[in-house]
Amino acid sequence: MFVGLFITHPNLLTLYVAASCIISIHFLIKQEEQHLTAIFGKEYVDYKQITPRYLIF
Repeated sequence: MFVGLFITHPNLLTLYVAASCIISIHFLIKQEEQHLTAIFGKEYVDYKQITPRYLIF
């Protein structure tokens, strides 16, 4: 959503908002992966090896 906002209104503020949201979501995903690894163990680690973290990588 914020990347789309930056594309439609390209300025430093929307660039900052988009970048900070992407970085925040990345750290949230990393934290959630640690939590799921602690709960499900090897089963989740095996799942992570065959499933990309983001859309294509």
